[in-house]
Amino acid sequence: SCPDSEKASEIVRRLNHFCLDKGITFVSATGESEKKAREKLSKKKRATPSGAFRTMTPFDLPCGECLVAPAEITRKDDSPICRVCDSKIKAVNDRKWDAKLFEYSDQNAFIMDLKDDLDEKQNRIAVVYMDGNRLGSMIKPDAPDYKKKSFANLVNSITEYSVGEAYREHLRSLRNSKGKIFFRPLLIGGDDIIAIMEPSKALDFCLTVCDKFNQESRKSGHEFFDNKGLTISGGIVIVNKGYPLW
Repeated sequence: SCPDSEKASEIVRRLNHFCLDKGITFVSATGESEKKAREKLSKKKRATPSGAFRTMTPFDLPCGECLVAPAEITRKDDSPICRVCDSKIKAVNDRKWDAKLFEYSDQNAFIMDLKDDLDEKQNRIAVVYMDGNRLGSMIKPDAPDYKKKSFANLVNSITEYSVGEAYREHLRSLRNSKGKIFFRPLLIGGDDIIAIMEPSKALDFCLTVCDKFNQESRKSGHEFFDNKGLTISGGIVIVNKGYPLW
């Protein structure tokens, strides 16, 4: 019982932080608010298709991945997940990169499991995140759809080209005793790049991507780019392969 609603909300937030992974959720509601919440839950349960996720508590559990959206389905391990996160995970697992970006034979040798595919002495990984600078301001919101599509496709091709060049220059030859290439692309699309790789090559990889990204955009001669071309920024996190990373 807490008369201060803001303090109560903070208490609930902290409780959920530690208890969500145990299938327990807390809410702050009293009187009419609680009644409305229960009525909403009852309606949702009646509308939920067979086999979909059903809460085991009086209120909805959040997605186990994003911790924001309400969970709608369960995975094979019975963990709750929303449909958006579920579709993203499936897309990543099913992704086959274009052969112009990575050779298919290379893709089969990428690090897929940090426990099984790395040598015992390989204890650290580098997580790289890169994002184009101010690309959203280069095209007006009211621009025709065909111009937006043309711009998006061009940026995507420049990104893929830059990653492919950096990969071939710094990472392709790095095979461990298990025949695996110490590289795992997680997201390469638009102007976004997320990948796991050999820590000692992460900085060289990012610098090459920056150079190729700028050079290729200047060569394109697109009407939205000036003579300076596009730029991209990145960050590198080096962490023990067994530690969680948020």
